[in-house]
Order: sequence, then C-alpha cells, then structure tokens
Amino acid sequence: MSESVERDLQSSDSDLPDTLYHYTDIYGLAGIWEKGQIWATNSMYLNDTSEVRLGIRVAQNLMADRQIELLNSITEVWDRQLAQSKKEAAAGAPVPDSEAFDRERAVFEPELAELKAIRAALDESLEVENSTTYIACLTEHGDQLSQWRGYAREGYCVGLDTKMLLDSLGDERVMRRVQYYDESTSEVFGSRVLEIAMSYRKALMDMDTELDIDFLNYVTAKYSLIEAAFMKDSNFREEGEVRIVELSSDPDLFTPHRYGMVPRRTIPIPAGAVRSVRVGPSAHKDLKHVSLIRYFWKVGFGGNPLPPAAERVRPSVFVSTIPFRDW
Repeated sequence: MSESVERDLQSSDSDLPDTLYHYTDIYGLAGIWEKGQIWATNSMYLNDTSEVRLGIRVAQNLMADRQIELLNSITEVWDRQLAQSKKEAAAGAPVPDSEAFDRERAVFEPELAELKAIRAALDESLEVENSTTYIACLTEHGDQLSQWRGYAREGYCVGLDTKMLLDSLGDERVMRRVQYYDESTSEVFGSRVLEIAMSYRKALMDMDTELDIDFLNYVTAKYSLIEAAFMKDSNFREEGEVRIVELSSDPDLFTPHRYGMVPRRTIPIPAGAVRSVRVGPSAHKDLKHVSLIRYFWKVGFGGNPLPPAAERVRPSVFVSTIPFRDW
C-alpha cells in the first residue's frame, strides 16, 4: 500500500477555522457540558438517507464502467480470433490453438476478479446490520437559519475549539470538511475510494496469501467507508459541514428516537473546548440567555467539581441575531 494513501486516509484537515459549531437541543447541550462529550451517530440513522451510500455508489459506478471496459476488451479478443480462424479455415490452414483465446483473456481476468470482490465487499458493508460508520456533525457556520430550522428548533449552537478537538481525537477518528457531490467531482472521488480499496486489499494479500476472505472483505470495506463518509449530496452544500468519523462495530450508547434505539459512539472533549453557546431564535430567548450564564457558573464541566470562583472559565453566551419566529 502506498504511504500517501495510508497517510491521507488517517489524517484530518489542517486548515479548519479556529471554531467549529454543533447545533443541538437543550438535552444535547447539557450532555456536552456535564458529560464532556459529543456523540457520533451511526450513519444509517442520520437525516441524509444517502449517507456513506452515496460515496460507495459513486465508486461502484466507476468500477462497473471499468468492468464493462474489460469485458469489451475480452469480446474484442474473441471477435478478432474468430475472424482470423474463419480466414485461415477458408484458406485451408489448420484451426488455431483454442488456448490462444484463453491466454489473451487471462490478461484481463485478475482485474475483473478484483473488482467483483471489492464491489461485493462494499455491498455487504452497506447492509444496515453491518454498518460501522459513526459520524459527529459540525459546521463552519455559527448562526445559520437553515441549521436552526433543521437541527435545533428552539435550540442552541455550541462553539468548539478546533485545535483542542483535533488534539483529542486520537488515531481512531478523523475530522475533515465534507466534499459535496456533483458531476464534476464524481470520477475523482470514485477513483479515490477505489484506490483505497485496492491498496488495502493488495497490502493484505501480499502479507498473507491464505488470508480469510471475510476479514479481507471487512478491511477492504472499512477503509473505503472512511473516505466515503466525507461525501454528501450537493443539496446540503450550504451547511458547510465538517465531520468527525469513527469506524466501530461496538456502539457504546443507545438513545431513543423516532428511528428506534439509535446506536452512537461517545467522543470525549477536553475541558475548555466549549468556547461559546448561542441561543437560537426562540420564545423566551432572554430567559434562556440568562439561565445559561448562571448554569455555566454553577455546574462544572464534565461532571467535575467547580474550581474556585477566580479560576472558573465559562463559555461566552450569545443570542442569535436572526429575526426568525416560528412559535
């Protein structure tokens, strides 16, 4: 596997803004502050029904196109040899060795087999019961009407220190900007996912030619899913999303939702990472503003005891400037 593939796949973006934002309700805000964590949600339970699937499907379409090219090449070999056989038979020459076609066809067979195996592995990874992709959604926009409406009606927007988040993620999580799909990016993105799948597959097979096929397919899909998780439908472009992605087969939290008991992974955040909280457009916003100031003064971050008054650091508290009312 090339070092560039492994390095790029495991690295977070280095040019993110100083503050990233997370829209949530009052219960999400309390959980962030009192437990010192944010939640990553299994991708199958997010509001975008094409999550992860879009990136995988783009790669699979590219693979299908390549398979067609290879099959067409095999057909061309067949047609050429058939025409030559007829020509030589008409001239009374011996019929060519039938193994000639097999030898030329064999040139294309390894890549065809590899593409078939990768497509099968990716298909399996997209089944609900096999979903291992967990996503925490952030944004570069701290006061955006569409996000208040979509994710935090009468809610809050939490501003998080980007550097502190990055430094605390560890090796198992990646944070990057989302790439939004359109026709101009389709081939580039699909090629990237396919390159990752092929690189990891080759590396494993070079290490162990007797490798268990289920494990091989699992690893092939796993690292492809990381890349695919950073691709979204262009209809969500205005959100300017940045996300944290973690792959795991073991959720450590379930929360009730209209979709059922939603599997999640908890992501610890360090003390001081919450830089600000903005009260969204809502009834009683002035009361909410004052209540938060008092709350942060009296409740310790992460369930920890309050430090002496002179040492307490509180998030800044603001109110949305958007003149929107839906109550």
